[in-house]
This record gives sequence, C-alpha cells and structure tokens, in this order.
Amino acid sequence: EALAAAEAADLARAAPAAAAPAMVNDIDFAIGGSDNQYVEIELDPGEAIVAEIGCMIWKDQAIGFEAILGDGKDSGMLQRIASAGSNALSGEGLFLGEYRHCGTGKARIGLGGRTPGHILPVRLEEMGGSLVCQKGAFLAAAKGISVSIRMVSSFWTGLDGGAGFILQRLSGTGWAFLHVGGSLIERTLGEGEAIHVEPGCIAAFEPQVRFDTDELTMPGAGLAGQAFQEMKASMAGVRNTECARLTGPGKVWLQSLPFARLGKIIVHVCSSLAEAHQKGIVHRDIKPENIMLMR
Repeated sequence: EALAAAEAADLARAAPAAAAPAMVNDIDFAIGGSDNQYVEIELDPGEAIVAEIGCMIWKDQAIGFEAILGDGKDSGMLQRIASAGSNALSGEGLFLGEYRHCGTGKARIGLGGRTPGHILPVRLEEMGGSLVCQKGAFLAAAKGISVSIRMVSSFWTGLDGGAGFILQRLSGTGWAFLHVGGSLIERTLGEGEAIHVEPGCIAAFEPQVRFDTDELTMPGAGLAGQAFQEMKASMAGVRNTECARLTGPGKVWLQSLPFARLGKIIVHVCSSLAEAHQKGIVHRDIKPENIMLMR
C-alpha cells in the first residue's frame, strides 16, 4: 500500500498542471437606438471602463470619473506618456476617461458617438486578442485593453493611402466598442480575396487582413488609356484615384458615412443657409428630407 501511494504521488507530480483560465474583462451591456445608436454598460462594484472623453450621455451617480494619461494600462510615467502619444497619433486625445463604479449594487453608464451611426461591439479574445480599426473609431472598452497605433504595411503605402496611413490597434481581452458612421457593413474575406474600399469607409478589420493601396483604373487599359481616364476623373471632380485594398482571410467592417464625408455635407449646408440668410430668406424646417445633395 505504501508503494502504491508513493507511485500515485509521483504520477501526480509528473502530471502537467491544469492551465489557468484566461482572464477576461467581462462587462454587461445593451445597445439602444436605430440609426443613432448608443451603448449602455452595466458595471459591478469596483469595475471600470475606459472611454473617449466627450462620449458620455449619462451615468449613475455611483460611477466616478477620472481623466487618465494614455489608456490607463501602464503604471510607469514614461509608459503613460508613450501611450498618450500613441493615442494622439491614432486620432484620440492625450487623455481618455476612466469610469469606475465606486458604490454598491449595479450601476450603468450610457455612451454614444459624436455623429449618427452604429455601435460595433467586439470581444477581442474571439479576434485573437487584437483588432485594427480606423483612427477615431474607438469609443470605449473594458479597463485593461490597450489602445495603440498600427502603421500600414509600408511607408510608401501610407503616403499613398492618406487617411489609412495611421490606424488604431486594440489589444487585450474583453469587450471593446467602436462607433461606425452611418450604416454598418460586415464582410468575411476568404484566403486571397480582395476588395477595394474608400480609405475613410474602413471601420475595422482583423489583424491578419492585409492593407494596401491600389489605383482606380479599368482593367486592361494601357498607359494612354490610363492617362485619359485620369484626365476624365479630374474633369469629373475626382481629386484622388487611390483606394484601399483589403485582402483576406478575415473579417472586415465598413462604414457608409465617415466623419470626413459628413463634415463636408455640414459645411455645404451651412454655407447654403448663410447665403440664403444674406438674401433675407429664412428656412424654418431644416431636416434631412429637405436637403438635396448635388456634386
């Protein structure tokens, strides 16, 4: 019996230890709204999220707020400064907001984007622990998720791509929330499958998806034909014939109304209203149905 007990002890020591479950920053949430969506996040006592400053709609009184340098994941001052600089380059501010439940029971907070659009919730561990998104798309995430920059595949691609040169990378475990302008479009690309996208319309994609740029041309056109096409495009008001090329495998999320495009519409509408006011015309019913867009 003593020998059997010793053998059993040896086998127990030789057996590999069970792997510890992955730490997941799990939070409860619900998405509300239709065309102008918002996310309502429920926090337990001591639980916290980080979010873009200025995106809060409302919160329970028990939730405290603190402006943090960077994403709040790093503790050293140099790391915080580097994280803040990374946030600024990727379209966020130097500071993010930390919202922490400092009371008892459950507490909720509502967050929304600055433009009409949809909320895209993403669980990062299902994406291999990271996700690449358009700069400025980050809305909020569980505390502990890192927000950094991701450059495109090459410097020259970045110079050609313009808006797609600097992207955001979200890393960690748990839920992250992106704000997508306009309608949300999801595509799943197969191995080697590629699509052309206006760079500003890229919302997010999985890290294994390759980002490059292409020229908008008609396949099979020679140099002379390509030059003629570029001349026609210039006459038609197309100032940039570059587009992004996303190559699978992986998921891609697109937005139909990027902020830059919406900003141009707002500027034109305000300019038209100012011209009308100068002529003594006052429009008392401004709404999307009464606005006509023309090139």
